[in-house]
This record gives sequence, C-alpha cells and structure tokens, in this order.
Amino acid sequence: LNLDYLIDQRRVKAGNRVLLDQFTLGDTVASAEATTLPVSLAIALMTDSSGRIDIDLPVEGNLDDPEFRIGSVVLTALGNLITKAATSPFALLEGLAGTDQGLDQVHFQPGSAALDAEQEESLRSLASALRERPALRLGIRGVSNPRLDEGPLRQARLDKQIAGQRKKLGTQAGEEQVLLALLDKQGLMSLLATLPDAGPDPLARQQALTALLLEGVKVGPQSLRKLADRRAATIRKHLVDIGGMAADRVFVLDPLTADQPEEATAVVVTFSLEAS
Repeated sequence: LNLDYLIDQRRVKAGNRVLLDQFTLGDTVASAEATTLPVSLAIALMTDSSGRIDIDLPVEGNLDDPEFRIGSVVLTALGNLITKAATSPFALLEGLAGTDQGLDQVHFQPGSAALDAEQEESLRSLASALRERPALRLGIRGVSNPRLDEGPLRQARLDKQIAGQRKKLGTQAGEEQVLLALLDKQGLMSLLATLPDAGPDPLARQQALTALLLEGVKVGPQSLRKLADRRAATIRKHLVDIGGMAADRVFVLDPLTADQPEEATAVVVTFSLEAS
C-alpha cells in the first residue's frame, strides 16, 4: 500500500495506491453479503503479464458529513473500478494497445471470410493487448447475414459451376456455349423463352443467360452457417499465427445467422471476454 492522506479544514484528500502481486480468488462460498460484481473478469482485466494489479483509488470527502466513511468510500471507488472494467472491457484493451479502434469486433465484406488490411491491423492490436492480460480468454462468434451474404454466395457458386463446365467443354467452347450447356445440365432450357431480346450484342445475351442461371442457384442455412464458421476460424488463425496468442486462449462459439441494421454494408463479428 502507498497511502497519502491530507486533511485540510476537515476536508480529506487521499490517494490510495494498491499493488496486488499474484492475487487470486479463493473458492466460492455462499454469503448474503457477497458482491454481485463480475470480480473474476475484472481481476483478469487488471492483472498484467507479471501477475500484478496496480490500482489507484483517489478519495475526497468532508469529515463533518455524518455519512462519510473512508472505508465505505474506498470500497465504493473499488466497486466502480471493477464495474467499469467488466462492463467496458474492450475500452481497457484499447488503452493498452494505444489505439482508438474498436477492438471488440471485426468487419467482413458480404460473402467473404477474408480479412482486409484494416481488420488485420485491428486484430494485431487486440492480440498485443491480450498478451498484456494473460488471464483473459477471447470468444469469437462467427456471424452471417442473409441479406448481405446470400447474393455473393450465389454468385460464387455459379462462378464455380461455370468454371467446371468450361473445363469440361474445353478451350474451344465459346462463353455462350458454356452457359447454354450449363442451362441444359440444370434442366433450365425451357426458361430461354422468358429471356428478353438482347439483339445482336453477344455480351448482353451472355449477361441475360448468367442472370437466368443465377436464379436457379440456391443458398441454404447450411451455407450461411459454414460462412460464419469460416469467419470465426479466420480470426482465430490470425490471432494465433500472426498475433502470437496461445491457442487455448482463443475459442470459437456457435455461429449466428442474423440480419444486421438495414444500413449495414459489412457483416460484423463480435468478441467476448472471460477470465481463464
């Protein structure tokens, strides 16, 4: 303890610097007076890589106030510190990493499980902060958004089908021949009668045939779930392989398929923290 108390005209101004070295909690016991605060998480958030917790609790008050008690005020300040750490954990990690980036989430482009440079940088910052707090584990819940992801997934599936058909017919086959062969293979030739007249423009006809094929491509819940899983796996691999985090400190939660705000243009994967 490093305590500095000044009393001036019945007013108290105090500094309470507390260093806890290798602090651990004992077994849980039943008690009507037990706190409901998330103490374990707060301790993990405040414990550095050397196993130390450095707490600064300044206190001020008036000795003439009958409700003023140093012990009570210190405990209240400590409770506020624990609450702040546990309710805004990623804000603390952002401070450790020296960044104002939101470290509690990663954005993916629709239909993609690839990280862009900005998201990779955010994950490097997150891994750096978590290395300073070894008592924390990170949970990743992969997410897919039907509104944003279904279109790109359907297009990717069609592109794969077209590539396979092109390989089967050989390099001598033209693009329209490939598309017609794929329509025939999928039993969609009867839909040719519904195509608008594209005139002599071969590109316009190819686009019309592609649109027709795209209508027949279906993306079900399983495909969305797999995409969500791939996103979580990509994040975990980056944190472990690039960020240097221990594999047992990063775990993947069950994926989630959910619509996000209408104005959203990217799919957001969020994180959670727990004490190890």
